[in-house]
Order: sequence, then C-alpha cells, then structure tokens
Amino acid sequence: MDVFTLDGKPASDKAQGGNAPGGASVSARAAVDLAGFTEHDRDMATSGLCGTFALALNSAFPSVRLALICLADGNGRPLFANDGDPLWRHAVGLEGDDILDVDGRVELADIVANYCWGHPAAEGGVLVEMEPGALRELLGKDRKSFDARYLSAWTDALKDAASRLQFEDGMEIGDLCVKPA
Repeated sequence: MDVFTLDGKPASDKAQGGNAPGGASVSARAAVDLAGFTEHDRDMATSGLCGTFALALNSAFPSVRLALICLADGNGRPLFANDGDPLWRHAVGLEGDDILDVDGRVELADIVANYCWGHPAAEGGVLVEMEPGALRELLGKDRKSFDARYLSAWTDALKDAASRLQFEDGMEIGDLCVKPA
C-alpha cells in the first residue's frame, strides 16, 4: 500500500500495531468491528464527519496513523485547491497494511472509486498521511467536518470495545469466580 506525504513523497511506515487502553496490543480493526456503530454513525462518518472518526481512531489507538484520500493527478500526486489545501475526499486510519474507517477494514480501490470522482483534473486518488494536529486544523477550516460530540462518543465507543477485547483475550472461564477458601 503506497502512502504519501502532501509533497508527493512516500511516507515512512511508522507504527504497525494497536495500542489499547492499559497498554496491551489490541487491533483497532477488531475494536471498530466490535464497537457496534449504528447506521446513523456510519452515515455521519461517511458523509462529512469521516475526519472526526479518523481522529477518534487515533485518540483511542495512538499508533493508528491518519491519512486522507486525496484526488490525484496522472502521476499519483495529490491535487491541491487554490488555498493550498489538498483536494481530499475521505479520511481514514492506517493500522499496518489495513485502511480503516467506520465500516472497519476498507480497500483502497473501493474508497477511491466511492469518493474520487467528478473532478476534471483528477485521475484517481491517493493516500496522504496526516499528523493528528494537521488533520484537526484542516477539518476546522470548513467549519463543518469536525464535531467534538461525535469525537468524544466515537472515541469512548472504540476504547470500550478495546477494553472488552482486552478483557476477553486475558480472561479464562472461571477467572471471575470467587473460589471458596
């Protein structure tokens, strides 16, 4: 999976694993699957608040890297608006080779097909890695792509799912039973 920086250079492949509350390694992908996001959550996180969801992933799992799906030119480099911001269409989390959004693991070809269309200069899409602060700043510019209430709720849901996974992985049947003396 190719991931680039905003200047079109390959991004370094940083952290690979999950980082659940309490320090144990739990997959962010598994937490997304277990979190029980509603159809309303999915609608919100795929039609405007995807960046907020990506920030929630990073908040619950600090090792999850963040990326934008940007429109790309014929050379696979991101396109930019007149204000210098990337022409982005979707925000995701990266965990190892997995691309994550509210639907769990997604394929790059599918999200490019779903989001990177309708622009005359674009010839596809490209993953562009973003630091959390830079993503938050970009989301704040349009005053509609960030919602602190959803960030809090989704972060809590992901942390809760991670804790349940951690608990399930570490407990044996009978561990909760009090044994008589």
